[in-house]
Amino acid sequence: MKKILLQLLLIFTAVTGLNAQSQVEVSNCYNDYYKAFRDRGAKPVPDGSTQVVVAIRKDGMCSCLMGIITVRNGVPVNDLLIAKEDSSYIKFAFTPHTKYTTGEANFTNFIANGMSPTYYSSNEELINLFFIKYLNDKPAKYVNAPPIK
Repeated sequence: MKKILLQLLLIFTAVTGLNAQSQVEVSNCYNDYYKAFRDRGAKPVPDGSTQVVVAIRKDGMCSCLMGIITVRNGVPVNDLLIAKEDSSYIKFAFTPHTKYTTGEANFTNFIANGMSPTYYSSNEELINLFFIKYLNDKPAKYVNAPPIK
């Protein structure tokens, strides 16, 4: 009987530990940029060509690339250029998922707090734009008082 209780306790502990590990937020570039923009906010993004960080997520993986996009009437235009190591750029061919054209999902394009909404691509990637030049500075830290003499 003690052996069975011990085995059940071990199984319960293992399952609880695995569940706790799965709830820990994984650090990736998308999460890091999202937290920075959420916590610090951003200045309004003016119309024109501007630098962005492009976060591309799929199947639990994430990569962030530098790019340039045009903002017109306060929204990004589908003319994203991705920076290459040789200082050249390549056009990013974004094709919206068919859910947008069939009416299963609404496609809303805007910039809020220096971030785009999440775009869902035809190859099932989640894409976000972060307008990095407009991220607010980190707030200054408080100055600690000197110790009493």
